Amino acid sequence: MQFPKLTPLQSRLVACLCTSTLCVLVYYLLSPAPARYFAYAAELDSLLNQDHNHHRILGAQGAELLGDSWGEEGSYEAEFVGVSRSLIGRADDVPQGLKNNVPETLNIDPGDTKYYVFEKADIFGKKGSNRKELPSNLPPDNHRTKRDDSEGESLDAAEHANQTLERRQDTSIQQVYISINTCLQPTTNATVTAYPQLSLYISTVDTNQKPGPGADDSSQTMFQLDGGYMNVTINVTDNVYIGIAAPKLDLGFTGSWNYEIAASIDAFFMDYFETPFLWKVDSDSNSALLATMNLTSENVPPDNVTAQTKMEHLRQKWMGITPPFELFVFNQSDPAAQALKRSYCGLKKMNLGAGIDTNMTRRGMGQNPKQQFHVKQLKPGQKYLAILGYNGVKQEDEVGSAGGGGRIWETLSFETQRDGNCRIIFDLPFCNDVAYAVPTNPTNDTLKDMQNLVNFYDEHAKALYQNFTFSLQQIPCDTTSSAQYSLVSNCEQCARSYKTWLCAVTIPRCTDFSAPNSSTKKYLLPRNVMQPFYNNDSLADLTGHWNDPAEARERMYLNSSRNPLIDSVIRPGPYKELLPCRQLCYDLVRTCPAALGFQCPDQGFMLDRSYGDFDRSQFSVDVVTCNYPGVDWPTLSGVGRVRGAGVAVAVAVGLMVIAVMEGL
Repeated sequence: MQFPKLTPLQSRLVACLCTSTLCVLVYYLLSPAPARYFAYAAELDSLLNQDHNHHRILGAQGAELLGDSWGEEGSYEAEFVGVSRSLIGRADDVPQGLKNNVPETLNIDPGDTKYYVFEKADIFGKKGSNRKELPSNLPPDNHRTKRDDSEGESLDAAEHANQTLERRQDTSIQQVYISINTCLQPTTNATVTAYPQLSLYISTVDTNQKPGPGADDSSQTMFQLDGGYMNVTINVTDNVYIGIAAPKLDLGFTGSWNYEIAASIDAFFMDYFETPFLWKVDSDSNSALLATMNLTSENVPPDNVTAQTKMEHLRQKWMGITPPFELFVFNQSDPAAQALKRSYCGLKKMNLGAGIDTNMTRRGMGQNPKQQFHVKQLKPGQKYLAILGYNGVKQEDEVGSAGGGGRIWETLSFETQRDGNCRIIFDLPFCNDVAYAVPTNPTNDTLKDMQNLVNFYDEHAKALYQNFTFSLQQIPCDTTSSAQYSLVSNCEQCARSYKTWLCAVTIPRCTDFSAPNSSTKKYLLPRNVMQPFYNNDSLADLTGHWNDPAEARERMYLNSSRNPLIDSVIRPGPYKELLPCRQLCYDLVRTCPAALGFQCPDQGFMLDRSYGDFDRSQFSVDVVTCNYPGVDWPTLSGVGRVRGAGVAVAVAVGLMVIAVMEGL
C-alpha cells in the first residue's frame, strides 16, 4: 500500500504528534498515581515554598505563614525517599543563635551535644545595659575574677586563623565573654566521690560550626566545667561557634543535665570570683555566724572632713538597703553540692540557703557595713562549706543586662563545735561588739531562748559599766586641753576602752573542752574542770588537756569561770576559754586616768593565765589566738600590729582587775 505524499508542513505536524504521544506514554508508565498531574503557572509559588532553603528567604514571617508544615517548633524537616535521616541531619543540630547578655537554658541528655552561634552582627552590635548595682563597688582585692584579661581560660581567634592581630590596635576585633552554669545534674544512690561535668567547646572558624566531640581538634578548644561553671574570654573578628557536650553516664547515675549559657560583649553574664569574700566569725555545735568582708573602705584620712562625710553617707546607704547577698551552706562531704559549688543557678535549685538568718551590721573596727549570716540547723562536729552569692537587684522587665546571671565567691570551710555547752550570741544592745560563742547549758529551759542568754550577759556587763561611769565623773573631763589628765587621750577614749575591756572579760569566749591543747594553743584555758558535764555526772578527763591533771583540779583559775555568775546560774560544765587579748588591758591603762588605778599583771604567770596575745606567727582567719570584741580578724592579715579606731588593740584581764573596778 502506498502512503499519500505529504507536504513539508504536514510532515512536521505528524512528527510532533508522534513525539508528544510517546512522551505522554512514558510519563504514564513511570510516574506513581498521585503525581499524574500537571502544574499550572498559578501554583508555582506554593511549590517553591516547599524548597528546603525557602524559609531562609521568608524568615519568621514566612515560617508563620507555612504553619503546621514546619512542625511544633517551627523547624522544617525535609524527607527524601531512600535517604537515611541520620545522613541529612536533624533540625536540633542547627546552631542556635545567642544574643548579647540573654541566657539560654536547655536540658541535655548523656552523650548528646548542643550547638550555638554568637553571630558577628551581635558581637559588633549594641552594648548591653547595666543592672542596678550595689551602693558602691566592692574592694578591688575581693572583686577580681579568677579568669580575667590576664589569666585563666582565654582563647584568641587569631590562633585558629593563624593571624597576629592585636585587639587594642584593631577595632575589627571584639572581646567576647562566654559563661556557662550547670543548673541540674544526674543523680545517683551510689556512694561516689565526684559527679560528671559538662564540656564546653569553642570554635571561631566557619569550617567548624559544630564544635564538640569528634570534630577537628585543631579548629576548636575544649574546656571542662569545674564545680558546674566555666567562663572563657575570646578575642574574635567573626562568628563564634559553641558546643555543649554531655558525657555518657557511669553505672549508677540516672537523669540528664540542665544548663544555662550566655555570651556577652560587656562582661561575664555568670561569674565566679576566686578571692573569698566571707569569713567565719565563730561557731557553736548547731550554728555558725559568718560575715562578708567590709563593704566600704576603712582607709579614710581622719583629718579629711569632706572624705569622712562622704564615707559616712555611703555607709548609711549600705545599711539602708535590703541585705543583697545570699549564702549557700552544705556538708563538705556532699559530692553533689561540690559538683555545683561554682554555679549560681545550681546552688539555688539545691535549696542550700534554708535555715539562715541575715542582716546588715556595722560591728567592728571603723564601723564599716557588712552583711552577717546566722546559719542554723547544723550538726555537731561537722565540716561545712559556705558560699557567698549575689544576683543583683533585677527589674521585672530587665532583658539583656550585663552580669545578670549571678556571682559566686570562693568557698569558705568551717567546722562546728562538738560538746554543746557553748552558744553564739550577737547584736547585744550594750556589748554590741560581742559576736561569738559563750558558755551556756542546753538543759536550762530558760536559756534555750537566745534572747534570754543575751540578756543575762549583756545586762550584767551594763550594770558594771554604770558603776564605772560614777568614778569617771570624778575626773575633770570637760576642761581645757592643757588641764586634762593626758595630752594624747581623753575621757571619751577611756570610756570606750573600758567598755570593750569589760565586755570581753565578763562575757568569755567559749570553745569545746574537747578541743585539743598543744604548745601552739596555750591561749585556750580550761575552765570549770571540777563541775560535771551538763549532760551527765562525769567529771572532765584532763589527760591531754593539762600537764598535771591532779594539780589542775586544785587551781582556782581552772576550777571556775572568769565571771562567777556563769558557775552559779548557768552551770555549763567544763569548757575552754579563748582568753581576751592582753592589748585590751594595755589600752585601758594607757587611755584612762591614773587616778582610777587600773593596772595589768606583770609579764609572767598571771599575765599568761589572764590574757592571750595576738600571735602573728599563728595568725589566720581560722586561728584566732585571743579574743578582742569587734575586731575583724581577716582585715588584719599581714599586719604586725593590731589596730582599731586609731588605737592599739589590747587584751585584758581577770577577776582580780574586775574586783578592783567594782570597788571604785
